[in-house]
Amino acid sequence: MKSAFHSLGITDVWIQCLQKMAIETPTAIQEIAIPELLKQSNAIIRSQTGTGKTLAYLLPIVEMLDAQLQHAQAIILAPTAELAMQIVRVATALTEGSPLIVQGLIGGASLQRQIDHLKKHPQLIIGTPGRIMECIHLRKLRLTHIRHLIVDEADQIFHLGTNNDALNIIRNTPQLKQIIFCSATISEHSETLIQQFTKTYTRIVAEDNTEGVLIPQTINHEFIIQEDRDRLDILRKLIRVISPRSAMIFVNHTDVIGGLLAKLQYHGVPVEAIYGDQPKQERVNAIRKFREGKLQLLLATDLAARGIDASDITHVIHYEPPLDATSYLHRVGRTGRMGRLGTSILFIRPDQAFIVKKLVSALHIEFTEKTLQGDKLTNIIRSQNSSQAIQSPSKAPKASKAPLPRPKSPAPQPKKKSNQKHDSKSKGAPRWLKAKQQITSQPLDS
Repeated sequence: MKSAFHSLGITDVWIQCLQKMAIETPTAIQEIAIPELLKQSNAIIRSQTGTGKTLAYLLPIVEMLDAQLQHAQAIILAPTAELAMQIVRVATALTEGSPLIVQGLIGGASLQRQIDHLKKHPQLIIGTPGRIMECIHLRKLRLTHIRHLIVDEADQIFHLGTNNDALNIIRNTPQLKQIIFCSATISEHSETLIQQFTKTYTRIVAEDNTEGVLIPQTINHEFIIQEDRDRLDILRKLIRVISPRSAMIFVNHTDVIGGLLAKLQYHGVPVEAIYGDQPKQERVNAIRKFREGKLQLLLATDLAARGIDASDITHVIHYEPPLDATSYLHRVGRTGRMGRLGTSILFIRPDQAFIVKKLVSALHIEFTEKTLQGDKLTNIIRSQNSSQAIQSPSKAPKASKAPLPRPKSPAPQPKKKSNQKHDSKSKGAPRWLKAKQQITSQPLDS
């Protein structure tokens, strides 16, 4: 029986490699992308992480590479070391046993070791823009024979400081035949940059992703309202109550991680963290343990978490709410992968209910409000309309008060007698004179 990949144009040698990886059936995005990319079309692929996007462009690329040519023919750019390493793992598994050579050029790892590996003449280069530019400047990597270039997470690459490196790599690839941009979302800024390099390109979007944004239906979206002072205690109780098999906890800024990590570990919570300034080996070890299921909880920022591909993540906890809908999209993409169930739990303050409304509007998803009651996480059902249903009880509208009766005018009081003569004299007098007059007018026996 022929594999479903045959009808997409994938040859037997790669189908056998897919079978070794226990992959038998193409995903929706692969069914659309593979035949189009095999035509060497320029393309924008929009698909959420966890939908098989990496193989959607890798399979056509390896089909078009020539193992007899001992020079680099394709480059894949990734915004972070973690995502680049993940792509290297997939590409290495796919090409295992074939004559094709895959080489990672990733920032943070040994530059000399990577340069030494370039002497093996790899056909496929995967890396971060900064490290690839280092190798180009050192004349250890030439772009002369590059025919295919893929920019994964294009929005993120064009947003980061690596923007200039990525653009320089694209501009300095003279024989480029095909350029592919991949992302869950493509901003106007990114599309403007893309149009500098190609005027004609095919948009490749999964059939159920017409808006260019795909969140798997297997993910439940929940939120908990609490004050900032209660946030840490609620997080600890939540972890104890739901006891996730594997969960990621997201914060917005690196400076929050140190204090939160120390407090959680002090209370015996099995958690480690990844962040930008972390020593390379410490970071790699944390990700490896988390991926292998030896670590229950991983604390991270949005950027640090790019490229983490652990298939069994059951929960995503937003200790701090995401900065925008795109950030939420990438966070929840860590769970509910390849049809598995997942849960996203968002922490917000009472005055941040608008965040939930914006996410509902932008991503077309539904949220359920939750609260911790004892050892249970229960639903909150409100009788108000949907716009009020996400408000904290403390923020409920106040009952209108009846108008107070007008107070009656007080009865007229008899006027006190005053020394008109004295008043007329002192009117308009300087302060020192008034004070003197008051003193001299007092009775002597006072």
